[in-house]
Formats: sequence, C-alpha cells, structure tokens
Amino acid sequence: MLTCFPVVNEITLMYFLEAFLNLIYPPQCWLCHATLAERRQTLCVSCREKIRHNIPPFCARCSRPLEKLSRSICHQCQKRLPDFDQSWAATIYNDAMKELLHQFKYKGKTGLRHFFADLLFVFIERYKVPVQQFDLLVPMPIHSAKYREREFNQTVLLAELLSKHFSLTCCDHNLARVAHGPAQALLSEKERWTNVQGAFRIRQPQKIKNKSILIIDDLITTGATASSAAITCRKAGARTVGILALSIGQ
Repeated sequence: MLTCFPVVNEITLMYFLEAFLNLIYPPQCWLCHATLAERRQTLCVSCREKIRHNIPPFCARCSRPLEKLSRSICHQCQKRLPDFDQSWAATIYNDAMKELLHQFKYKGKTGLRHFFADLLFVFIERYKVPVQQFDLLVPMPIHSAKYREREFNQTVLLAELLSKHFSLTCCDHNLARVAHGPAQALLSEKERWTNVQGAFRIRQPQKIKNKSILIIDDLITTGATASSAAITCRKAGARTVGILALSIGQ
C-alpha cells in the first residue's frame, strides 16, 4: 500500500520549530523579562519606550541634543572641543541603554547587536548621516586584556553589520589600543582625558593615509577616548575622522 505524507517545506518546518521553542523557552524582554510574542523581538513595548532616541537640534560637533537653540555646540564641547571632525550618536545614554550595553559587553549577550544596529540604521537614514562619504569603517579597539576577558569586541560586531548594510569597507585590527589604564567610568572628567593619551597606535598607516575614517563606538561620554583615537588616525595620515556611536551621555 502506498502511504502519502504531507510535504513539509523549509518555511513550515521553521514555523513549527519556532513555535516549539516559544513553548519550551518563551522569548523574554531583555530588560524586564516579560514574555514576548515573537522570538525576533528584543524588548517589550513598555521597555522600547524607555529607549531615548537622540533627536535634533544637535551639537554641531558631537551631536548631543542642545538645550538652547541659540547655541551651535553643547556645554561639553564648549568646555573642551573634541579632536574628531564630527560625531553622531543614535541614542541618549540613560538607565535602559546602560543596562542593555552592560548585558552586551559584560554578559555576552551578543544577540543585542542586531537591535543596536537597527537603532543606528534608523538614525542614519532619518537624519541623513553622511556615512557614504567615508572610505573606511574602523571599530573602536579594546585592549588585548579586555578582549581575552570578553572574547569579542562589541564595536566590531556593530561595524560588521554597518559595513554590510551600507556596503562600506570595515578595517579592523589596524587601529589598536596599546595602553591599558583604569576604566574610564571610574575616573573624573579630567582624569579621563589624561588616561587615554597615547592609548592608541596604527599598525599599517598606509591603509588609512589620505582616507576618510568613520570610527564606530558604542558610547561617547566626555569624548576623550574618541579624541585620542582620532588624533592617532590623523597622525598616521587620515584626511578626516568622524565618530558614529550607539549612545551618548549628557
């Protein structure tokens, strides 16, 4: 007797697999752990609203939101102008972003890179950030000691997604962090600037000579680290240096 079985295509199989996983391991919000409707989601509606998007008017140098429309640069840049040409940041560093970045960097939750990349994509397209004017994307490096602890560099994961989305060349491992001082978060504003002096070097200057460089970072606070990296790139012959960050402090 000939027995007929229903044909199960790949899409149907994936649907049943996801349904099974959702039943056994319900997807949860990365912040509040509420159950999500779909595994592809990252945050629940309530926690999504906690993400504070960076909106204009922006500081002309670092992209912090301006408190007064009469000013062109923010209070931070007025105190000390950073050494990069311009920077852009997609979100404001609040409690929600602090927790998500902590999970991403220190808890190995690398799946968050897709959610973070989407935040950057939306920001770039909404505010016409001129990423296509840059020749190279350069991930902000971490010291080898930190790399051994984490086993990944979070900015490389973001840069790879940006590179693919915008068809830009990602130049990893050329900009290197050679100094391993105290964590910037533990230092005063003044100490942060001295802590990163001479912290970087370029391994192959010929690869960035006369190039326009966009450094990819996860967080800008005082701008000290980004400035030090920008100075290093310029000394190696880079024509212009911009910074694209996921979040920026106020």
